[in-house]
Amino acid sequence: MDTTLRHGPFVMQLGSMPVQNILVDKEWNIKQFIEVQSICSLPIELMLPPSWITGKDIDKLLSTEDDRLQICYRQFAHTLRHEEAKRPLLPNGRLHSDTLIDGLHSSKFWLLQALQSSGNPLHTFRRVKGYGDNYAGKGKPLAAAAFRPQIYDYLKYKIASYVDYRKDVQKLFNGEYGRVYDEEDLDYIRRRPIVPERK
Repeated sequence: MDTTLRHGPFVMQLGSMPVQNILVDKEWNIKQFIEVQSICSLPIELMLPPSWITGKDIDKLLSTEDDRLQICYRQFAHTLRHEEAKRPLLPNGRLHSDTLIDGLHSSKFWLLQALQSSGNPLHTFRRVKGYGDNYAGKGKPLAAAAFRPQIYDYLKYKIASYVDYRKDVQKLFNGEYGRVYDEEDLDYIRRRPIVPERK
């Protein structure tokens, strides 16, 4: 994800817009939307082409149809680039159409489609580069791997470090490392009760 876009610009986006809910005229001009319920404002980086851009839902798209998706996706980005020439969406002359193309090459498209899927994102998530089937069928949360491909190795390391830390603390309190305090420090703590100050 592009952290420079974290604080904007934000754009209104449709969370779900089935193709059947878009009414067009004979020249394919959009005339009406039906049931626009899930509108939200998200960072522009999360604006994706519609999941049905190829004529199929993204979950039903076969891996052999990736070329078809790439062609449709590039056509969408090209059309967006043409519209951006009139009114840029991003500051500093950057084009959102470029971020869309980068997203397709870096698998961000598949990752965002999987995370935004209302159904089972497993089919889509398998297409994210670097994740493969490592998580499938093991009862592991999908979203965790989305943020760091080797998250499970990292978590094993952190848990092992925590277990070692707990053992060291237990040894410390059992006196295996010697005393961590002087006797007079301990007497001072015993003699002086902790009383909250009154104002």
